[in-house]
Amino acid sequence: MQVTQDSNGMIRMVEKDVLTDILNVKIHHLVFGPSHTPFPFPELFHGPNMALLVILSSPEVRLLEEHHIVPTSFRLEGSMGQGLPAMTGELDDVSLSQALDYILKAFPGYWVYENCMTEDGRRTLHFWFY
Repeated sequence: MQVTQDSNGMIRMVEKDVLTDILNVKIHHLVFGPSHTPFPFPELFHGPNMALLVILSSPEVRLLEEHHIVPTSFRLEGSMGQGLPAMTGELDDVSLSQALDYILKAFPGYWVYENCMTEDGRRTLHFWFY
């Protein structure tokens, strides 16, 4: 396990053998808000995990399927953010990691990234906020 702290004070814990290339994928434009959610019920768009849907639905992240990366998974279980405010704002030309960090500014906590292999040797990615 490697623990670092960047110049903004963000602490990162990374297992040394985990691929992190996906975290550097550049996303050209993101708009957070209930009216921009890919989720079919915008009135439920609250909290960090709902904002995560916007990031995972960006064209740049969805293109990863072309590189034999199984689409990222997202579980809608437990609290979907009820009682939390909706995430709002826009980002331009940010890495996936920077977009995830942006959500932490509104919802302090931490995000988890898991890079796993399927039985047939493809990568699958999982993200979640706590």
